[in-house]
Amino acid sequence: MFAGGFELDAAADVCSSPELPAGRVPATLAALVDKSAVQREEGGRFRMLEPVRLFGRRQLAEAGEEAALVGRHRDWAAALAWPRLEVVWSPQEAAWRDRFELEQANLRAALGACVQARDARTGLAIFTGLYGLWQTRAGFSEGLRWFDILISLDGPDDDIRALALCSGAWMRALTGDLAGAFAAGREAERIARTIGDAAVLGFALQNLAFAHLNGQQPTIAIDLARRAVEAHRSVGNDLGVAMALHHLAYAHQILGDRPRSRKLAEEALRLCQAAGNRKFGMAASILLSLLAWQDGEVTTAATLARDSIAAAGNAGDQWNIARALQLLSWAAAATGRPERAATLFGAAQALLDSAQDDSDLARLPEQRDAERGARLALGQADYALRFADGYSLPAADAVRYALDTRTCAAGPRP
Repeated sequence: MFAGGFELDAAADVCSSPELPAGRVPATLAALVDKSAVQREEGGRFRMLEPVRLFGRRQLAEAGEEAALVGRHRDWAAALAWPRLEVVWSPQEAAWRDRFELEQANLRAALGACVQARDARTGLAIFTGLYGLWQTRAGFSEGLRWFDILISLDGPDDDIRALALCSGAWMRALTGDLAGAFAAGREAERIARTIGDAAVLGFALQNLAFAHLNGQQPTIAIDLARRAVEAHRSVGNDLGVAMALHHLAYAHQILGDRPRSRKLAEEALRLCQAAGNRKFGMAASILLSLLAWQDGEVTTAATLARDSIAAAGNAGDQWNIARALQLLSWAAAATGRPERAATLFGAAQALLDSAQDDSDLARLPEQRDAERGARLALGQADYALRFADGYSLPAADAVRYALDTRTCAAGPRP
């Protein structure tokens, strides 16, 4: 059943049966390795040779045992992927996402099996748990393809379906499908109210607020975000409160109330730091950087943007890293470093293109002013070369370049 390799514990979970107790799986697997039917890989993983795997599937089908094993594989994938708040909101989130990347072939196989079996509940559980993979590794387009297929299947109106709709609303908002985001968010809200789940209601309301922010409707977003804060606080979900506060702060920033926005963003950041969550802490720091820039505090804005990248580490997602790079580009252009600005603009655009996404900051006049200033200072040809240098940087190198305060007038070109 496994695709792309597996670990011993996974083999014991999926392959054990009355005929093969879990305690005998290690010895059986070792015997298959000795016979070269299974390969042992670095890191303790195993991989079955494809001809052997296909032969085994045929044998299971002929014996009438394939469906049961596929079902156990689906259940294993759901148990692995289902979002556990103690992990999602913790410093272990990056390692959790790395595990998903390692198991992505198995997770895709399980999603496909859920569709074939019309098992909406298990499929939506896996889809929802993989939000980090869709955002940072696989891309929203794939995630939304699975969402559209799975949400169309009949399934119970429960917390799993509602949370999947919350994820779908968020992803649709980020990809510009606001009508789809509103529809998914409202359906999630309806289910949450029907089943009386305040935690899920908080997520539904905050993602609706996010969609309205993307639609430049800050007044509506403020009402939704306030209600999301109340729902999260009612169940003691401090990280949910932080996320909703971030949306509330962003809405006030759009309306021009920067003091109120800064106060809310600082509270959101404190909650993230207290919980050890770097992912959403980065979003709050970037908002504080934008507010500092708009208040004329160029050095503070650059420091906050740079610190947000450093603090997030591997937990940072491509979209927010790109936004931080854009803010650093503005600061470089404003302080007479057009080469660095052009390079950072290129690096930011590469991350956005990789994520198949756009940045809200790119729509602001500050971005256009910084780009124009760098082009005028360098000339179009040199600007294009510097931009291309940044665009070609691997993500890790782009981050290192952004964090290196020694890269002043000169960019990475020799």
